[in-house]
Amino acid sequence: MSQEGIQKKGRQIPVGVIFYLKGGIFHSMSDKNSCCEHTASRNLLRSHFTALLPLLLAILSTAIVSPLQAERSPALTLNEVYLQVLRRSEQDEIRKEDLAVAQARYRQSLSSYYPEIFLFGRKSFYDKYDEDDNSQLETLLRQQQSQSSNTTGSTSTGSGFRTIDPYQAGVGFRWPIFSGFQTYYESQARDAEISSAALNRQRYRQLLYRDVGEVYFQILEYEKTTQILKEEQQALRARIGELARRVRIGRSSQGELLAAQSEYSNSRVELERVEGLRQVSTELLAFLMNAPAESIVLAEPGPLPGQRQLTAYLEKVEKRTDLRAAMKTLDAEKARLQSEKGGHYPEASVEGSYYMSQKPDFGRDWGITLSIEIPLFEGGNTYYAVREYEALVRKSKLELQALRRSASYEVRSAYTDYVNALSRLALMRQSVQISRSTYYVQMRDYRLGIVSNLEVLSALRNFHMARRELVRLEMLARINEIRLHVAAGMQAEIPAAPERESEDLEGLQGSEDSANAATPDGSQDSSEGVGKDSNGDEAANPSTRGPDSGEDP
Repeated sequence: MSQEGIQKKGRQIPVGVIFYLKGGIFHSMSDKNSCCEHTASRNLLRSHFTALLPLLLAILSTAIVSPLQAERSPALTLNEVYLQVLRRSEQDEIRKEDLAVAQARYRQSLSSYYPEIFLFGRKSFYDKYDEDDNSQLETLLRQQQSQSSNTTGSTSTGSGFRTIDPYQAGVGFRWPIFSGFQTYYESQARDAEISSAALNRQRYRQLLYRDVGEVYFQILEYEKTTQILKEEQQALRARIGELARRVRIGRSSQGELLAAQSEYSNSRVELERVEGLRQVSTELLAFLMNAPAESIVLAEPGPLPGQRQLTAYLEKVEKRTDLRAAMKTLDAEKARLQSEKGGHYPEASVEGSYYMSQKPDFGRDWGITLSIEIPLFEGGNTYYAVREYEALVRKSKLELQALRRSASYEVRSAYTDYVNALSRLALMRQSVQISRSTYYVQMRDYRLGIVSNLEVLSALRNFHMARRELVRLEMLARINEIRLHVAAGMQAEIPAAPERESEDLEGLQGSEDSANAATPDGSQDSSEGVGKDSNGDEAANPSTRGPDSGEDP
């Protein structure tokens, strides 16, 4: 019985079962006239089908479960990937703690505005004195003893010695009322450090967004390149099949067939290389996201925005967060310089005590002391401290100047790369169209005997190489767009974790409110509070745009 006969009688039998039976049964059914063998084969067919039924059910269940698993792993946009990476970033948490440290130091500096209140207890222990050599002291002590009901010790008339062990206990306070404005300028420096820490954290998030975007688009590039290579191999397999048929009928040489097989092998090697790079990049993204690499599915990006003028980006450089952080650092150094200069001025403080218990009791329950100290000589300590912070101020100015120059260069360089990538991308689209037409023409001419097989293979190779280059330039343009936006310090397109941003704003608002604390002379501090970069108003984030409407080669 032939295979066609079994397919007619067993239309319900799966294809895999028929192929399996072809090797296991049909060879034993060569005698078409044997009715017994035909009946036995039908029984054997039924038994094999029964045995393979669980396997078929398992395959069917896998086919049903696979789409469900795909639904559980939705495609992630760049913003979604970035937020997952941000939530699991230890470096962002470290910068968050740096901000908390700066806020605590600022609050600590404000504590010098307020008086210190404390409980105290003092007891003195003295050596015995000789009343024969201290007749005047003995007379004074006798007078105090007659005025007070409590004595300070015991009198030993036999030995001629007397001991005095006075003590005091009560509540006291100490309040520095003037220190050369050192506390005022130190609090200003701490306030500037809070702003610098918050701005540095924002800059880290911008750089993190750039790094995540590079990995994101690299993975998309490798995925699309893998698909192009598979399509190239499919075309080469069709080419090899056609050449094998032509070799059998004598219309093509064996060398043409071997050349096509060699091209197919090279394509497979390239596919393995690209697949390895894709796996490495996916593992890197999985490490950053703290998620399994198998569960990461990336969404297709939207269309590229139009080209803008360079001045639109250069105007935003001064608002870049790292530049603003450097400015705040300079303000902190200037404030500390003024604080050190305050060491040349006198210091005034008030101390007071209320005695709840004391021996000997002089009849005074409280006392206040006003203290004024004028520095005359400290071995040059204050002088050289001022010299140190003058040098630190000059250093901060030079660092800010260098950062401004490098920021301008980064914007110009990133803009040049972005514009160049867009220009090359437009030209490469035309090249893909031309190479596609060239390949189809070469195929037609080869069948007409006008061109050789090598020319057809070369046209096929150039066509798919142009497609791969187009994919690479498209992803490079998107990466350069992100680099340009980050270089210009554009913050609007970078998503922020709402809970963390609220914490930053709350901390900065607290420092701004505390900056209005009273100065040592009773006035209010009116220092400026802390304020909390593609363009978000004109160009949307690439990862949040709609599907790509451009032509896909």
